[in-house]
Order: sequence, then C-alpha cells, then structure tokens
Amino acid sequence: MKLIDIILPPERKDFNENGIKFSLPNCSTVALLITDDNKKVLFDSGAFGYADKLVQNLKKLSLTPDDINYVILSHAHFDHNANLYLFKKAQLIYHKWLVGLKDGKTQKFSEEFDEIPQVNIQGIKIIKTPGHTEDSISIISKYQGKKYAVVGDALKISILKNGIIDKSYSDPILYRDNINRICDIADVIISGEDGIITGKNLLEVKNLLRNLQVEK
Repeated sequence: MKLIDIILPPERKDFNENGIKFSLPNCSTVALLITDDNKKVLFDSGAFGYADKLVQNLKKLSLTPDDINYVILSHAHFDHNANLYLFKKAQLIYHKWLVGLKDGKTQKFSEEFDEIPQVNIQGIKIIKTPGHTEDSISIISKYQGKKYAVVGDALKISILKNGIIDKSYSDPILYRDNINRICDIADVIISGEDGIITGKNLLEVKNLLRNLQVEK
C-alpha cells in the first residue's frame, strides 16, 4: 500500500441540555488508501456539511472526487455516508451490494445477504464486523510494515470507557467479539469516532476490553 491516512478527521458536537453535558459524533473519520497499483480508495465519506472540507483535503493531495476509484462504506449511518454523491466515477462497496455511483446499477453478492463483496482491490481485505449495525464491514491492509484495520464504528473508545455495551446495538455480544478480533489483527486501528489508535492508545483499548460487559 502506498498510503493509508485520514483525509477527514472525526469531529464531535458538544452541547448542554438541562444542565447535562452531551457529546455526539458530528462527522466520522474518512480514510484514504492508495494501492500499489495507484487505485484510490475512500473508507466512508463523512457527514452532512463536510463536503467542502473533504474536497479541499483531497485537493491538498492533488486529487479530486473524480480521481477516487472506490468508496467502501462501513455501514449506512448518515455521519458516514452523506457525501457519497461527490464520487460519481467511483464504485461503491458495502455489505450485500456493489453500486455504480455513475449509473446507479447495483449487484447483489448473495441472495441470502450473508456474503460480503470481495472485489479485486490490491492489498485490501474486506471483513464483516457486525454488532454496531448488522451491515457493518471493515477493511484490513498493510502499510509501512504494519497491519491496519479501518473499522468505522466497529470500535468506539467511548463504549470501552463506559464499560458496557447496551441493548441499542444490533448485537452487543458480536460487537465485543469483533473488537477483540480487530485488536488481535491490527497494529493500527482507524476508528470512525476516534481516528488513529496505535501504540499506548491501542494498549489502553486492550486493557479496557478485558472488563467490557454486555447489557443483559
């Protein structure tokens, strides 16, 4: 892989309501990968209101939205998918479907919706990481001698610090299992909510994971 980096960092919106402080994700991480054969891949596309910033950050690398070959969508929440419309020449990849953004044509990967798209993108493996949502996927790749996992919301440090996965998640037990799997695989994790997790931060994640409970 020639490049794996964040092209749009995560942002949160903090507000106070009736004396209670809230912090919610406003825009999730958008990652850019450039393969050894020079294919440009975006993982997620960010939230509403961030299109201009995303285009500007691509321009800093002498890229335009039309230069992007693939957009891989971690799952179908608005803070991850709102700017898909920018990438009219890209192929959209998400669990169960491939979509040609230019012509709108779709292709199923399984009548049972159990398989995931394994397209021929050099150096990238797509894996299922359900739990946050049923359709969540992540990617695994190597860059500069390290194994990367780009995971969307399949790992959130806020959940780990809270110590419990509540029932609002599609499958809390699977969510915990997949965090364990991601941590076993990766030297570097790029999370939708937390950005780059590596080194001491990754060790902290692994320590917090030991005590992570599932709401019954």
